[in-house]
Amino acid sequence: EEEDEDDAQGAMAAEADEEEGFEDHYAALGLAEAALEGAPPREELRRAFRRLALRFHPDKVARQGLSAAAQAAARERFEAIARANEALQDDARRA
Repeated sequence: EEEDEDDAQGAMAAEADEEEGFEDHYAALGLAEAALEGAPPREELRRAFRRLALRFHPDKVARQGLSAAAQAAARERFEAIARANEALQDDARRA
């Protein structure tokens, strides 16, 4: 349950960043430290996306019986993960 609260807080922080027009795609995929050393390889991006997408997928979260707030936070996190993956898989948008 503590992990759910952490996830909800992370989703709220990401939402605040988005409102300011900023979204750290590497951080959304849990690769912020790797990005400091240079762009992580595509395979590492793919693994990070798949791991997090499975964890925060709305259908999977709904089956866990979490509160509506936790489900909404997970949905927002899933959407941020998907946006990050899309941006980082596109060489023109990858930074």
